[in-house]
Amino acid sequence: MKPKALREAGYWNNTYRRTTTRNAAIDIFPACIDDYRYTTRYFISMLSGIQNKRVLSVGGGVDRYALFLAQNNNEVTSIDVSHEAGRTTMRLARENGLENKVQALTLNCEDMVFSGLFDVVVSRHALHHMNFASALTAIKEALAPGGYFIAEEPVCLTGFIRFFHEKVPFHPEPLCFTEDEFEFSSKELDQIAASFNNVGFYFADFIMRESIMYVLYKAGLKKILPYMGTLDAGLLKYLPFLRKLSSYVIMHGYKE
Repeated sequence: MKPKALREAGYWNNTYRRTTTRNAAIDIFPACIDDYRYTTRYFISMLSGIQNKRVLSVGGGVDRYALFLAQNNNEVTSIDVSHEAGRTTMRLARENGLENKVQALTLNCEDMVFSGLFDVVVSRHALHHMNFASALTAIKEALAPGGYFIAEEPVCLTGFIRFFHEKVPFHPEPLCFTEDEFEFSSKELDQIAASFNNVGFYFADFIMRESIMYVLYKAGLKKILPYMGTLDAGLLKYLPFLRKLSSYVIMHGYKE
C-alpha cells in the first residue's frame, strides 16, 4: 500500500479494535449520529432499487451497505484498507446468512484492478480519504459499460467556510478524523461530471451540519434530528442558492 493508505489502515484497524458494541457500530463522532441523518435515509433509498447486480462497495469499513445490498439479492464485493473491518463484515454476513453473497477484501481502492466486473459501485464517506483522481480512475475501470456509480462525501464550496474549518476544526472526540482526509471542492465535482454520463448532485446538510447534530445528540435531542434534516432538505430543494453552503453531497452517474 501507499504511505497514505498505510496510515489510514492503521488508524481504522485501531478504531475498529476499540469498538465496544458487538455489531461494530462505532460510538464515536460522527458515526454516532449517522442513523439520524437525512442523507443516510436518502442514500439507503437510492440503494433500495439495486437488485440482482454485481456490486463493488468501496471503503465501507464494517460494511452495513454491503449487507443491505446482499439482502436485495446482489453479489457484493466490499473493499477496505482495514482488515479488521473486513473481518467483522464477514462475521456479520455469516450471522445473517449472507456469506455466499458477500466477500470482503483488504484492498486500497487506488490499487485495485477490476476491469468491467461490476454493474454498480457504491461508496459513502470514503473517497475523501484517498487520492481522489486515482480512486476515480480505478472505480470507472471497475464498472461495466452502462454501470452505475453512487457516492456521498463531505463538500465545501465556499471559501470563508473552508477557511473557518481549517482554523477552527471540530474534533469533539479523540478518534474522529484522519490526517489525510479532505472536503470535496468544485474540482472533485467537476471530475465526477467529466467521468460519467447523466450525473446528478444532491446537496445536503446546510443547517444540520455535523457539529450542530452532535451538540443536539449530546443534549439528548436526537429524536428531533430526522425532522430537522427533512427541513434542511426542503430548504435546499426550494432555495438552490443555499446549496453552496451544503456540507455533504451525494453524487451519481453512469459509465458510457
